[in-house]
Amino acid sequence: MNHQINEMTPPKRFLRHPPSPSSDVVNGKSSVEKMMLDLEMIRKLQVKEAVQARIRKMGEDLYALHQEEQSKEERLARERAAEALRQETALLAKLRHEEHLAATRHQQLTLEHEQSTKRVNEMLKDMEKKQKEAEEEKRKYEEKKQLLNKIYESQMSFRAKYQQIADATKSCKDRETLVPALMQQVAKLRNLCEAMEQMVKRCKAGDLKEDDADKSSALVNDLDDVLKILLKEVDRINSNFERNGQVQDSNVSQPKLPPEKSSETEGERKAGSSQQQVEEQPKPAQVGEQKESISVPKSSALDKISNELKDCVDPVSLKMYINLQNNLKAFEKSYEPLFLDERWKKFRVDCQKAVSTPVNAISPISSAHMMDKLLRLRQLLTGQPVGIGDSRVTSSAHPNGIAYCKNLLAKKLVKQGEQTVSSKPDAAFAIAAVIVALWNEFPDFGMLLIAHFHKECPYLVPFYIPQREGQSDEEYYKALGYRYMDDGTVEKQDKFLKRMSGIMRLYAAIIVTKQMRQYQHNPHPHGVENGWRWMAATLNLKPQPDICASLLFDFLEVAGNGMAAYYKSQFQKLLYITCKEYYPRLKEVTPEGSGGPVTRLQEFLQKTLRSGGFISPPEALISQPLR
Repeated sequence: MNHQINEMTPPKRFLRHPPSPSSDVVNGKSSVEKMMLDLEMIRKLQVKEAVQARIRKMGEDLYALHQEEQSKEERLARERAAEALRQETALLAKLRHEEHLAATRHQQLTLEHEQSTKRVNEMLKDMEKKQKEAEEEKRKYEEKKQLLNKIYESQMSFRAKYQQIADATKSCKDRETLVPALMQQVAKLRNLCEAMEQMVKRCKAGDLKEDDADKSSALVNDLDDVLKILLKEVDRINSNFERNGQVQDSNVSQPKLPPEKSSETEGERKAGSSQQQVEEQPKPAQVGEQKESISVPKSSALDKISNELKDCVDPVSLKMYINLQNNLKAFEKSYEPLFLDERWKKFRVDCQKAVSTPVNAISPISSAHMMDKLLRLRQLLTGQPVGIGDSRVTSSAHPNGIAYCKNLLAKKLVKQGEQTVSSKPDAAFAIAAVIVALWNEFPDFGMLLIAHFHKECPYLVPFYIPQREGQSDEEYYKALGYRYMDDGTVEKQDKFLKRMSGIMRLYAAIIVTKQMRQYQHNPHPHGVENGWRWMAATLNLKPQPDICASLLFDFLEVAGNGMAAYYKSQFQKLLYITCKEYYPRLKEVTPEGSGGPVTRLQEFLQKTLRSGGFISPPEALISQPLR
């Protein structure tokens, strides 16, 4: 088309000069028409020229447009090529960067692996070192134990011979004659008793020497010499008395023995005390077996104490309380070496974390969640490694580590009662389920747990501890379970009742919690019979303001349904006695303006008795035991 436009020639112009009028045409009309025709032709020529000019212009514009399009396409092609090159360059740079990062990461991983290997080697060396130290500690412990056993045997022999001296003195028929002879041995006897007492004190403090066993045997031998002299003198005096037929007054005063001796002989008591002190270092695994060997007052002394405290505690509960507290003290003393060695400070902190972390996380989210916490605690108490954050701890790394963790766990779980259950009562059953499961496997843990329950809340015995003569108010209130603030003031009564309520609810939840399936054929470690004992003992004592009503209400609300299901009509009778006999006594001791706990208990008892003794089970009670 452009070629055709370029070959076009300008149109020829016709009649550039108009023709001259013919002489033959003279008519005016013809001239005008001819002029009009000429003008029309001129106009057509002009139009034709304009059209041709327009066509040429359009051709030129079209050519320019074509050129512009072609230029644009070339520019786009160049831009696309440049973009492709840029992307390719960027991709290449990215690949190189990634290769650099991969190489750096590889170097870093290699370095970390080397460092990890180094740390593992150091840990192994440290573990070997600790193992050797533990073995050395165990060896020393065994040596100390053997030494203590030898001293204990000597102590028993010393005590027996001292008793023989007392019996020989009583058997003398002429005591007035015996006095001068016996006085010659008094100083020696006193020195021997003091030496044995010092020996026992060193045993209690752990300050023993290798020759202490020989020294204790020497003391026994020296006492035996005194005994032989005394027996010989008594035989001589008795023979003379029988031969001469002298009558002696049976009321003549008994010769004065060293200060360590009295009517029962103070020496006997000291020997007994010494025996207790030596025995107060049991092996951790023997705590559950020590019920018979725990030092308790003799029956006569216990009867006297029980009679003095008859309004505060019944004899059976008092004996149980004393046994458990002595057991706890002996158990805590068994792992004293762990606290005396500062090298094991981190180990103690790790053990505390290994106990606190799963205990704080116990909640009734699901059975699997609770089993996870139970397994962690079980691993800890069996000496298996337990994870704590980025590290691990093994309680058996120290000979006393498992014992320490058991007591720490028992104490922590009781604290959950006053800290967690007091504000979230429904949490009691999840914690109780874990406690019962552990109690089945570790009976000594259960005894420690009850001891801590009684220590934090003596009303669970029940024991209404009286204030001793000379005892300060702070000491007395702390014995009752009260806390003291930083400013030295005792906590408010409502806070105290809230904490005690949490402890009671946890204890009651333990009583009615079902056994794990694997232990369902075993007796419950602390079942409803303990709830009956506590409630009966409480009703037989003089009620205390606020606390008795509050704890009775909490106990019945948590364990009442389980108690009623087990004891049936007998429990209903117990509720009737509580309402008709115990409740009036509660009202008598309740001060004006503080009758909230008493009112709640009254409403609960009345509602229960009206419904025929029916008590609704707690909503949070775990119906299915842990698997």
